[in-house]
Amino acid sequence: MSQRRLSKMLLPSSKVFTDPEVRKWIDNLLMALDERTTKIDRANRSIQTDVATNADDIDTLEAAGGSSDMVCTAYLQTTMLDGVLPDATDNLVLLDNTLVNTGSKFDAGNNRITITDAGNYLVTAQLHSLIGNDVQCYLRVKDSGGNIKAEQAYRPSGVSGVGEPMTVSKAITMSAGSWLALYEWHASGTTQVNGNAEGYLTYPTYLSVTKI
Repeated sequence: MSQRRLSKMLLPSSKVFTDPEVRKWIDNLLMALDERTTKIDRANRSIQTDVATNADDIDTLEAAGGSSDMVCTAYLQTTMLDGVLPDATDNLVLLDNTLVNTGSKFDAGNNRITITDAGNYLVTAQLHSLIGNDVQCYLRVKDSGGNIKAEQAYRPSGVSGVGEPMTVSKAITMSAGSWLALYEWHASGTTQVNGNAEGYLTYPTYLSVTKI
């Protein structure tokens, strides 16, 4: 807003002010207001530019399938019964629900968590199974290349039936375009992987991946 326009708004009849000192004071005030208005306009334009730039960056990142944050926890709701879990084989745990799924990283059709951004991740997993006494079993987290990224072994001794849940937590490095999945391995005998609906524990079998 110009000084002249401010003058017209504030001083509809400037002839009233005949004292030179008063006139000078008013002129200085109008000049200061004009400068302040210019600075505010400049700041607003800068903010608008920053917002637009940030929005473009976010759009570009989302279009590429990326996300600045990632937290995904997928769990097993429906128990996997014996008959679908062959002996001495890495059996894919059919994770079928999510507790947290920031950025929609859970691939429900393939029961796995996708990695769209390369970087470091904290992987935490738990597996609760029903197995026979003295039967070796493993919880394994494997990537898209078939590599074991985290593993925990369990061998119940002196008991038969529901054992303690196996848990593992590990920081790993992942590449973009890969994925992680939870697997169960047991040596022999009848077994089942317990889901949330079984009632033994809350979220007894899950895979959680967090970008760090």
